[in-house]
Amino acid sequence: MNSPVPSTHTTAKFSQSGTTDNRLHGQWLVIAHVTLIAVFGLVLALFIASIPTYFAYLHTFATGNVVNLTAGQLTQNGVRNLHVLGLSIDFYASYHIVLNAIFVFGFLMVGGMIFWRKADDRMGLFTAFALLTDER
Repeated sequence: MNSPVPSTHTTAKFSQSGTTDNRLHGQWLVIAHVTLIAVFGLVLALFIASIPTYFAYLHTFATGNVVNLTAGQLTQNGVRNLHVLGLSIDFYASYHIVLNAIFVFGFLMVGGMIFWRKADDRMGLFTAFALLTDER
């Protein structure tokens, strides 16, 4: 009589409905949680630490013909236009920092909510990680 051959380990688990189970279990779940929490803390710490440097950067003037408008640096003409409107460079720099903070904290909150609600789902963890590591 032949003894049954043990089955090989499969990576995908199927539920009763025939769909794959996208949930993490065991040590992979712990590793994913620790990594995501560490990334969350690192992103938050780096953003807060970069505020003084970004504030100083916004006080410098862009020179030359090519100006990076997404960086937020003003030209001499831009500073004159601010003064015509009655706004200071400090207001301009503070406005940019607050606007960036709203976006960063919004991404962190949505990523945190997805992590909280779908902490064991692979796609939920991937989405939360993508939101946390946004390039802003």
